[in-house]
Amino acid sequence: GSGTMAMVFPIKPLATSLEETYPGVAGLAVPVLGEDGVPLGSIAVAAPILRMNQEARTRIGKMLTASGRKLSASLRSVS
Repeated sequence: GSGTMAMVFPIKPLATSLEETYPGVAGLAVPVLGEDGVPLGSIAVAAPILRMNQEARTRIGKMLTASGRKLSASLRSVS
């Protein structure tokens, strides 16, 4: 082969981080997918955990998910 190994991970519709990377910070991210479902990138939001309570995470998560789907669809229509 070419000497490279592909790593396959399940693609989550919404990834959440609660102080996993930085103390006091919460983050949410969604994938941006290409035509064949391969991830092209992501859209993410990070904020102090004090401002990212469950209600805020739910609200922001819904907006991010809708934005990720819309961007993915837009990119597929261009290719």
